[in-house]
Amino acid sequence: MFKWLKQRRSIKKLGHTDYLIREHAAEVLGELGGVKAVEPLIRALSDSEGSVCEAAARALDRLGDERAVKPLIKALGNRDHVDADRVTRAELNAREAAAEALGNLGDAQAVEPLIRTLGDRDEYVRKTASKALGKLGDARAIEPLIRTLGDRDEDVRKAAAEALSALGEPQWLDWIKGDYDDFECLGKSGYSRAFEPLIEALSDSHVREEAAQALGMLGDARALEPLIEALGDYGQNIREAAAEALGNLGEAKAVEPLIMALGDRNVEVCRAASKALGTLGDARAFEPLIKALEHRNDFFRQAVAEALGNLGDAQAVEPLIKTLSASDDSVRKTAAEALGKLGDARAIEPLIRTLGDRDEDVRKTAAKALAVLGETELPKLIKGDADDLTRLAKSGEPLALEPLTRFLKHTGRGFWKKRKDCAKALRSSLQKYSAPGIALPVWEELRRLITTKHGDSHSDVRRSSDCTHTDAHSDKGIGLDYPEEPPTANPQTKDF
Repeated sequence: MFKWLKQRRSIKKLGHTDYLIREHAAEVLGELGGVKAVEPLIRALSDSEGSVCEAAARALDRLGDERAVKPLIKALGNRDHVDADRVTRAELNAREAAAEALGNLGDAQAVEPLIRTLGDRDEYVRKTASKALGKLGDARAIEPLIRTLGDRDEDVRKAAAEALSALGEPQWLDWIKGDYDDFECLGKSGYSRAFEPLIEALSDSHVREEAAQALGMLGDARALEPLIEALGDYGQNIREAAAEALGNLGEAKAVEPLIMALGDRNVEVCRAASKALGTLGDARAFEPLIKALEHRNDFFRQAVAEALGNLGDAQAVEPLIKTLSASDDSVRKTAAEALGKLGDARAIEPLIRTLGDRDEDVRKTAAKALAVLGETELPKLIKGDADDLTRLAKSGEPLALEPLTRFLKHTGRGFWKKRKDCAKALRSSLQKYSAPGIALPVWEELRRLITTKHGDSHSDVRRSSDCTHTDAHSDKGIGLDYPEEPPTANPQTKDF
């Protein structure tokens, strides 16, 4: 069949009642080429079926006739649908095909319409518009494409970076790989122009959390007000990220909003706000943080203790000393660390007692804090392991009796054997201890703890030295013999 006859029949089929026939006819006309097909295909861009519009746009792309530019721009702009929720995939594909065709036709008239299309609701259309702008090579697209680097869709971000590279801005490809780490890489880049895409992303609920974190990393003061606004976002993760970012920015204007955030309904946000206030180091945060140290949530209290240590205000010493007796291990550990940072001698004795804490990490942290405060003898015995208290007991240091007393008071599950081992170690090392230097009340307290009979919940009351149960059970005493008075210098050796 002659080409012209096939073309004529295909043009006629563009008016067929069956949309599949119309679609096929448009495809055939694109393959055949010829100027006579341009006008019929332009009319087909307005077909009621999206798949026919797509086929017509792709056919006009192949024909490369400049008469198609304005109709394709019109087809590209059909994104404001009467009912956007009912837009079909075929209609979206038609807009995508129109964007691709405009990029290939190379007409500068398409630049502004394509820039507007970067805000399309469909990610495939946005991606194709980005690629088309890269092909057109017009500098007007640079700033809009930079903002598009903050798109929620990974493929769109990558397409925008590639387009910018084609427009003479290849540096964006160093940070934008089209993956989850794009925003973090922009934040860590330190590049001032990364602010624009990150601010763009901050307005998108899908990626707002990542954008807030990245703005904190970037450290651009222009992010201050948007991040303060984000502290009021309905999303807990976004408020948390905004608080963290404000701490990283280092701007004093963030202090009051962060103090308000200490009262957030979500404890994770409260934690982030307290850490940020500790990082900022502003004295206005002291009283609110002291108040927050009494919060019922231990996870929050831990962050508050850390913040108080970072603030460096000596007024925090007494509240932190009180916190060394908190029920939560992590809170006690952080309080000990904070006291070491504050460097106040008032913390020495409480920290020495804390060497007898039931938790190994708390003991180790207290030892480090004491070393910072100039106390080196006892801390060097604490390794943060199961033998800490045995080493203290065998040391012969009178100061060790305070933490030993604290440890022997622990009657929780699983501690009876550890307490008994500690008491045995102390009893076997009594000759290293001598009066004076040992306060009698301390010695009497130790004796009471060690000699009290062991209460075995599995059987009749018996002495712990006779107890055969090795699992965790209730115990109120240890039940070992112990002298009534501290040994004197050069005493006679005695077996117990």
